Amino acid sequence: MPLDGMLVHKLTDELSSSLKGGKIEKIIQPEKNEMCFLIRVTDSNGRYLNKKLYISAQPSNARMNLTNRDFSANQAPRAFAMLARKHFIGARIIDIAQNGADRVVTFTFSVRNDMHDLVEKKIIVELTGKYCNIVFVDENGIVLDALRHVDMEMSQQRLLLPGVIYEYPSVSDKINIFSDDLSNINEENYKSKLAGISQASLKEIEHLSKVLGSISNGIEEYKKRILNTELRPVYYTDNSGKTDFYAYNYEFLQNSNVTVCNSVSELLENVAQIKGSAKSNSEAYSILSKTIKTYISRIDKKICALQSDIDRAEKNEVYRNYGDILAANIYRIKKGMDKIDCEDFTTGESITIPLDIHMHPSKNIERYYKLYAKAKRTKVAVTEQLELAGKEQEYLAGQLYNIENVQTGEEFDEITSELAALGYLKGKYIKNTRQSKKRLSKHEEYVTSEGYTLLVGKNNKQNDYLTHTVAQGYDIWFHAKDMPGSHVILKNSKKEFPDNAVVEAASLAAYFSSQREQYKVSVDYCFVKNVKKVPGTMSGFVTYDNYYTVIVDGTSKIFKKITKKS
Repeated sequence: MPLDGMLVHKLTDELSSSLKGGKIEKIIQPEKNEMCFLIRVTDSNGRYLNKKLYISAQPSNARMNLTNRDFSANQAPRAFAMLARKHFIGARIIDIAQNGADRVVTFTFSVRNDMHDLVEKKIIVELTGKYCNIVFVDENGIVLDALRHVDMEMSQQRLLLPGVIYEYPSVSDKINIFSDDLSNINEENYKSKLAGISQASLKEIEHLSKVLGSISNGIEEYKKRILNTELRPVYYTDNSGKTDFYAYNYEFLQNSNVTVCNSVSELLENVAQIKGSAKSNSEAYSILSKTIKTYISRIDKKICALQSDIDRAEKNEVYRNYGDILAANIYRIKKGMDKIDCEDFTTGESITIPLDIHMHPSKNIERYYKLYAKAKRTKVAVTEQLELAGKEQEYLAGQLYNIENVQTGEEFDEITSELAALGYLKGKYIKNTRQSKKRLSKHEEYVTSEGYTLLVGKNNKQNDYLTHTVAQGYDIWFHAKDMPGSHVILKNSKKEFPDNAVVEAASLAAYFSSQREQYKVSVDYCFVKNVKKVPGTMSGFVTYDNYYTVIVDGTSKIFKKITKKS
C-alpha cells in the first residue's frame, strides 16, 4: 500500500518517542531531494545517543525514518543545506506532530535567534507523493525556504516561496478518526469522509466491519489496531517480486508469509532497500557514478575559469578605443608623458589614458592595438573551449542519467565501454569496448491507448540506433527539453498524427528523463527527418528544427494509458 495517513500516524508517534528533546548536531544533504539530521538524544539512563533522521522528498519514494546508514556530505554544500544549518544547528526538538490525518509532519524546535532570544522554528515534512516537500518556517510562520518552490504559475491556492506565510495543504472537510466525532460516518459515506485512508486501509475497515457487524465498529476496531503498539508493521514480497507494506498484518490479506518489523522506520528502510534496483547496491555502479560526478565537478570548475577569462578579455577590448583615441591625439603626445587626458569618442566625456614613459607616442598606440588584438584572440579561443566544455558537461550529465536508469547488465556494459573508449574509464572497463560491438541491448517498446508503437532508448547507443537507423522520416521524435533523457519514437507512416498519441509519447519522454515524476515537463518533438546527428560529436548528440514543444505530466500516471510490450 502507499504511505498513507495511518502509517504516518504510527511513524509520528515513534519519532516523537525517540527524538523529542533531542538536539540537532549535524545536517547534510546527500542528494538534491534528501536530508539527513544527526540528532543527539538522552536515554532513560542519562546516556547520550546519536540518532539519524533521514528524509526523502523524492516524489517516487517519499519517506522519513530513522536510519543507521552512513551519509557523506557534498564537497560543496547545497544552499538549502547551508540555510538549514544556519537556522537549526543546535535547535532542540520540543514537539513532533502530524497535521490531522494527513501525510504532513511538523517538527517544532526551540532555538536562539540572532538576538539570542529563544524562539520556535519549524521544519515541515510533506510526504504527499509527487507534491512532497521539506519546508523551513521561522518563529512568525514565514517560509524561510522550501526544497521545491511553488509559485502562482504552479498553484493559485497555495504558494511555497521564501517570505510567504506557510499554509498547510488543504484537507477539505474529511474526518480524522483519531480526534474527530465519528457519529456521522455510515455505510454510504465512509469511503469519502475518512481522511488519510488508503485503498488497502479501506479494505481492512470493510473486512473488520463485516466481522463486527457495522461500519462504526469496523472503524473503531481499526483505530484501536493502529494505536496498538504491539501490532508491528509488516511487509511481504509476492511471487511477481512486488513488495508491499502495511501498518500491521492486515486481516483481509490472510497472509502469513510476512516480515514483521520492530518499527515503521525499520519497515520503510527495509522496503526502500528491497525496492531499490540492484544497480544502486552494486559496487560497480557506485564507483562509476562517483567517477562521472567527479568529471562533471572538474568541468564545472573549468567552465567558471573560462568564463572569467572571457570576462577579462571583454574588459581588455577597451584597448582598441584607447588606440583610436591616441591616434587622433598623437600630435599632443610627448615622449616621457605617463598619461594624457582626451575626449572619449563613444561617450563624449573626458578619459585618462595611461602611457609608457619609455615609448615613442606611436609605439604607445601600437601597444594598445596589440593588447586589443590579444584580447580578441583570447576571447575567440576561450569561447571555443567554453562551448566544448559545455557539450562535454551535457554529455556526462546524460551518461549519469543513463547510469542511474540501467536495468540490465548489457546496458551497463554499453555505457562503460563507451566511456572507456572516450578515455573517461581505464583498467577493467576497457575490455568491454570490443564486447559492446557484438550486440546492442534491447530498447523498450510501448503501445499507446490508440495502438501506436512507441520506442524508447535507454542509453546513447540505443538512442542513436532508434533515431538514425530504425525510425523513418515521418515517425515522430520526442525528447525532454534541455535535459538528459531518452529518445522516444512514435511510429507513424503518415504526416498527420492524433493528439492523444503525441501527448502520451511526450509524457513517456518526460518520464524517461531527469525530470521523472515532475508534473510539468517541457518536451520537444518533430519529424525524425528533421533530426540530424552532428558529425564528430559524442553519441547521443543531435540537432533538430521545425519542432514543437508541449508541457506534459512526467509522473508514472502515463502507464495507466500505455502498455509495455513484453
